[in-house]
Amino acid sequence: MPSRDKLICLCFGMKLTVEETQQLLKAAGFAPLYPKNRRDSIIIYALNNGDEIMSVDITLDKAGLKLLGSSK
Repeated sequence: MPSRDKLICLCFGMKLTVEETQQLLKAAGFAPLYPKNRRDSIIIYALNNGDEIMSVDITLDKAGLKLLGSSK
């Protein structure tokens, strides 16, 4: 069973929309992305703009938030 972050990474790789990502997270039993959560809002923004994971991780790092795929 992949983690929530691993599923989100897969969504970026498959170029899924935010709606498709939300459906996948729910189907896997994870909480959907929540726009009022700062980290989730950055991920939502990146999905909407077709950003790559590296770009998302840079933004998350600058905000002092946990990177995608990071074990911390």
